[in-house]
Amino acid sequence: MKTRITTHLLPLLLALCLPVFANAAAESKTVTVLKAAHLLDVKTGKLVANPQVLIENERITAIGNTINVPDNAEIVDLGDYILLPGFIDAHVHLAGGGGLNAGVARGALRGAYNAKLTLNTGFTTVRSMGGAAFSGIALRNAINDGDIPGPRLFDGGAMLSVTGGHCSGQPSSPDNITESRYS
Repeated sequence: MKTRITTHLLPLLLALCLPVFANAAAESKTVTVLKAAHLLDVKTGKLVANPQVLIENERITAIGNTINVPDNAEIVDLGDYILLPGFIDAHVHLAGGGGLNAGVARGALRGAYNAKLTLNTGFTTVRSMGGAAFSGIALRNAINDGDIPGPRLFDGGAMLSVTGGHCSGQPSSPDNITESRYS
C-alpha cells in the first residue's frame, strides 16, 4: 500500500510544485489547468471527484469541478492521481553540510541544491533554523527573486548558541568568516 501511495502521489506533487510555472516570462501570461481523479479538501477531509485547478502566472486562481478554462490554457491531465496541498516543514537545514572544512560558499551551493529537492518532493513552505553567515537569508532571497527554484522559505538568520554549544564557532556574518573554523 505504501508503494502505491508513493507512486501515485509523488508525481502529482511534482506537477503541482515544479518550478515550470516560476520561469514564465513576465510579459506573457501562462495558464495551466490540472485535472485529476480526486483532490483532497483539507477543510472537510474529503476527496473531491474530478477536480480542475486553474493556475495563472504561478498562482492558483480557481479550483472546482466546472471552472472556466481559458482557450490558451495548457491542460495537464494527471489521470487517476490525487491532488494534495503543498507540505510544510517547520525545521529544516537547507544550507551547510559537507563537513567542517566545506566552507560557507560550498554550504550555500548545497542549500540551492537542497531547496530544489525539497520543492520537488512536495514541500512548498519550509522554516530553516539559520545557517552560517546568513547563507539561508541569501538562499531565501535567491528563491524569491526567481534565480533558483525552491519552496517559500522562512529563515532564522544566524544560528544562536551558547559558547561551546551545538552551533558554537559558526560564522554569524560574512564579516567574520575569516575568524571561523572554516578559515
